[in-house]
Amino acid sequence: MALAFAGKAVAASAISAIVRKSFDYLDRCTKMEGMRSVKERLERTLPQVQLVFDAIDMERIRDQSEALDAWLWQLRDAVEEAKDVLDEVEYYKLEKKVKSRGNKVCSSLYNCKSLFIQQFSTTFNVGTFKRMADAMKKLDEVAVGVERFILFVDHLDSSSLRHICHQKDVVNPCETSSFMIEETIIGRDTERDQIVEWLIEQGGDNQNQEFCNVTLFALVGIGGMGKTTLAQAAYNDQRVKQCFDCAMWVCVSNDFDVPALTRKIIQEITGRGTDVICLNTLQEILRGKLSSKKFLLVLDDVWNDEADQTGRN
Repeated sequence: MALAFAGKAVAASAISAIVRKSFDYLDRCTKMEGMRSVKERLERTLPQVQLVFDAIDMERIRDQSEALDAWLWQLRDAVEEAKDVLDEVEYYKLEKKVKSRGNKVCSSLYNCKSLFIQQFSTTFNVGTFKRMADAMKKLDEVAVGVERFILFVDHLDSSSLRHICHQKDVVNPCETSSFMIEETIIGRDTERDQIVEWLIEQGGDNQNQEFCNVTLFALVGIGGMGKTTLAQAAYNDQRVKQCFDCAMWVCVSNDFDVPALTRKIIQEITGRGTDVICLNTLQEILRGKLSSKKFLLVLDDVWNDEADQTGRN
């Protein structure tokens, strides 16, 4: 998971994922006392951090507030430090899992050697967990500083930023796509196969019927858990591709704008954009493109699921 503060600050959801995973490990270490208050304070603070991220313009923040700019750099350093420790722990966890699969020989000499390695590993883990706890404490100390800037960002004119985000000629910097940077995913084979099998089953049903119900499959969880990567793996599976007449990937993000989403879906099908504004006309175009076809539609990064919007599709 890459964290970048250039152009736009890293989402608080990504920081939350680091905090959650780190405390999952720390909870197993009984000697780490006094960390519960740190965890609870971070859980209260991170939503405020997200408010600041949403309100500021990273390209102009130095001119707007040198203090806020300095705090953002401190936060970046604290997040990177916590991520480095977490990556180290997960690396050794994966390495241990791989090695355990190859250990099939048992002997007295091996057992003696194994005991020594286990003692060394225990010492290493204690040291690593200590650094992880220190990293969480440092992140907590920096994150609470966000309280100084809440009133400041309230005075920023963020309405202009929101207006820019709605303009069709501006690309959402957080927009996802079906393209996978890495073809191999680790630790999600079972979940991927379950989704693929479900999609194949749905794609093969009702082949002789002119009309059929639309079936849904939801991947739900906090940001940073790998939902998009898992969806990409299933979406790009050749077995899935062969079951559908067409496949579409649309990134929703925070604003569930039905006409805009409909235009995106049409563009996915035709490869061309449309200037049509009327929702009824857009839906008629979409109906014509998908009539009597088996299609796969992925709506990624959905945050707003209000019934009055989703029900209009």
